[in-house]
Amino acid sequence: MTLYILLALASLPDAMVPPMLRDLFIVRYGVTEGAAHWFMAVNLIGAACVVPILARLRRTTAPTTLLAVAAAINGLLLALLAFPIGFTGSLVLRVVEGAADLVVFALLFDLIVKSGAAATRGRRLGMASALLMFSIGGGLALGGVIGERLPILVFVGGAVACLTVAVVACTSAGPIDTLERITQVPIARSTRLRVARQLWPTMSMAFADRAAAGLFIATVPLFFVSQLELSPSQSGGLLAVTMLVMAVSSWPAGVLSDRFGHFQVRIVAALCYAAAVLCIAGAAQMTVLMLVGVMAVIGLAGSALMPTSMALATRSGHGPVAIGALHASGNAGFFIGIVGSGVLLEVLRSGESNAAAFPIVIAALAALHISITIVTTVAIMLRTRRAGNHITNTATT
Repeated sequence: MTLYILLALASLPDAMVPPMLRDLFIVRYGVTEGAAHWFMAVNLIGAACVVPILARLRRTTAPTTLLAVAAAINGLLLALLAFPIGFTGSLVLRVVEGAADLVVFALLFDLIVKSGAAATRGRRLGMASALLMFSIGGGLALGGVIGERLPILVFVGGAVACLTVAVVACTSAGPIDTLERITQVPIARSTRLRVARQLWPTMSMAFADRAAAGLFIATVPLFFVSQLELSPSQSGGLLAVTMLVMAVSSWPAGVLSDRFGHFQVRIVAALCYAAAVLCIAGAAQMTVLMLVGVMAVIGLAGSALMPTSMALATRSGHGPVAIGALHASGNAGFFIGIVGSGVLLEVLRSGESNAAAFPIVIAALAALHISITIVTTVAIMLRTRRAGNHITNTATT
C-alpha cells in the first residue's frame, strides 16, 4: 500500500501545472503561448538523458536511497521554480527535474511489479495505472484551485508532495529494500530492429495516443483559459473529468476488449476519441456543460486505447520488449504533440488566422490520430489476411 500512496503523491506535481500554464509563464514572464509549451516538453529531454545510467544506479544504490534522493531533488527543483528565475532558467531546471522525475516513477513501478507474486502482476499494474490516472485528475483540479489564489503555489505544493515521497521512502527503507531485484537482459540491436519492423503499427498507435495527450497537457488548457476565458479552476476541472472517467473505465475497457477483440475495440475507441477531440475545436459555441460531456466521451474512449494497443503488441510474442517499444514511441509522440502544437500555434498566430489558431491546432492533432488509425488498421488487416493465406496454402500442400 505504501508504494501506491507514493505513486499517487509523485503524480501530483506535473498534473497541477497545466491549468496555471498561462499565469506561470505567459503572464509572469511575458513569453508567447507557443513558448509556454516548451516547459511541458523539455522535461522529456532530461528523462531521456538519465535512462542510460539508470541501470547502473540501480546496481550500486539501494532502491529507497535512490528513490529518496531523486524525490528530494525533484522537490528542491520545483521549489526553485517558484522563484522569479526567468523563463530560460525555468526551462533549465525543468530539464533536470525531468530526469529526477523519471527515476522516481521508474523505481516505483519497478517496486510495484516486484511486490507480489508474478501471477498477480497484471492486477497490481492495473491498480497502479488506475490510481495514477485518478491522481493526475485530482492534481489537475487541485492545481486550478490553489493556483487561482497564487499561481506559484502549484510549484510549492508539488515540492511538498515530492519531499513527502522522500521522507516516506526513508522511513520505509526496510520493507521496500527487501523486495527482489530484477536484472534486465540487454537487447541486441538486430533484435530491436526486428521488433520495430513487426510492431510498427502498434508503435504508431502509441505515438498517436501520446501525441493527443500532449495536446491536453499544454494546448487545451491554454485554449480554455486564453480563448474561452474559463477560470483556471474550470479548466482544471474539465481536464480532471477526462482523467477520472478514463481511470474508472480502464478496467471495464480491458474486459470489453477481451470479449469482442482487442483490434475491433481499438478501432471503435480510436475513432470515437479523435471525433471527440475534434469537437473541442468548436468549443467556443459550447456551454460548459456541453464541454463536460465532450471531455467525458474523450475519457471513455481513451480508456480503451492503452490496454488494446498493449494487448496487440504482446501478441507478437516479444513480451517486455514489445511494451518497451510502445513506451519509447509513446514518449516520442508526447514530445512531438507538445512541441508540434506549440510551433504550429506560433505560426498560425503570426498570420491572419489568429482567432482560429487554437481550433486549427486541435483539429490537426485529431486528424493525425484519425490518419494513423486508418493506416494502422489497413496494415494490420493486410497482415492478418497474408497470415491467413499462408496458413491455407501450407495446409493444402
